[in-house]
Amino acid sequence: MTIHARHRLAAQIHERQQEFDTAHEVQDRRGRPGTAGAPEPKHTVQELLDFEVEWGEKHTGRKDEAIRAVLGLKPARFYQLLGRALDSAAAVAHNPQLTNHLLERRDRSARRR
Repeated sequence: MTIHARHRLAAQIHERQQEFDTAHEVQDRRGRPGTAGAPEPKHTVQELLDFEVEWGEKHTGRKDEAIRAVLGLKPARFYQLLGRALDSAAAVAHNPQLTNHLLERRDRSARRR
């Protein structure tokens, strides 16, 4: 599969995921949209990628702390959002080298499982 075909497919998957998420919004016990407590901060694809560039693999132990402090997210949620962001055309447009690197790393990890 060519890199362009991969990105087209990733964009289609991302669009379908957004449609699914909208149709199946999570509700808390009181029936309010979102999770219990404060709403999750919204972050753009560019913000997630820029954070990954800044923190990347350099600061492994402190990265989790930075995710909480800078982005206001739990680390697991950050990686979920980053994974979705990688499947978007916006990620390729913003930083194609990082996006390709992270996609390849994710593919290698999936093949190992």
